[in-house]
Amino acid sequence: MAQFLIMVRVPEVEPHIARLRVRFDPSAKRGLGAHITVVHSNLPSDRVDQIAVKQIAAAASSTAPFDYRITRVARFSGTVYLAAEPVTPFVHLKNTLAVTLRLDESEQQGHEPLIPHVSVVRKSAIDDRVVEAELTAMLERHGPIACECREIVLLENSSRLWRLVQEFALSGDTGSPWQGPS
Repeated sequence: MAQFLIMVRVPEVEPHIARLRVRFDPSAKRGLGAHITVVHSNLPSDRVDQIAVKQIAAAASSTAPFDYRITRVARFSGTVYLAAEPVTPFVHLKNTLAVTLRLDESEQQGHEPLIPHVSVVRKSAIDDRVVEAELTAMLERHGPIACECREIVLLENSSRLWRLVQEFALSGDTGSPWQGPS
């Protein structure tokens, strides 16, 4: 079974957190830059075929590009992350993709409500408070960090390294009601 990931790249924060992510986030060691996961699923490889790719492309083309900001440092159990706001366009995107790909809750990893975030420290034995303080100081100097979501990216991981399958431009109606702050 392969893992599939549909994500939003967050290059705007990469220079600020790359060093920490390489040290403390296993996904960085497997080829993932700063990103927000929209859909993460364990599916048989044949479920993400050319038809699924066309469905993802259709969902992306009906979704408006949007602006968002990285605003604060927060935590999940075992994870220190940077929060992305507003939440609404990410949730809309996830719901659109789940319906488009006919994914039920059991086929999605992390099927709890989506909290858009960039993971920095995951399952680390280090003192998370030190990293949290460093991220908070970075946001005080540079934040909130303005970001743009203009595309989504489909990746697969069947060999312990993430491999790009395809990038999809968001090109829906730009009069979207959830346009984030500029």
